[in-house]
Amino acid sequence: LKKFKDAVKCCTDAIAIDPPNRKARLRRAAALEGLGMYTQAAADMVLLLTEDNNVKEAKDCVLRCLRESPTLRVDVVKEISEIVAQLHGNDKNRFSAAHVMCEGVFVGLLQQ
Repeated sequence: LKKFKDAVKCCTDAIAIDPPNRKARLRRAAALEGLGMYTQAAADMVLLLTEDNNVKEAKDCVLRCLRESPTLRVDVVKEISEIVAQLHGNDKNRFSAAHVMCEGVFVGLLQQ
């Protein structure tokens, strides 16, 4: 458990320095999933999949998280809208943008 927490912290620090850091985002999601933090793990992977929808590890992680949490889709939209708010201010349209982005990823995954 402590190693997962340490991994989350190290990867979060790396992402703060280099936000597009794919490896750090993948590793953080794996650690979050290991901690049972499925919403946060899936949110990281949804963000990664919006940039590149061919990352098998990310797809697999989101599908596993979906099996573990029945409210995951709604929770991920909320999580990503908070991330968008941190990056771009508290814009009224942030929830809509997060919803569209997330649903595009989820629909693509579930159609496979």
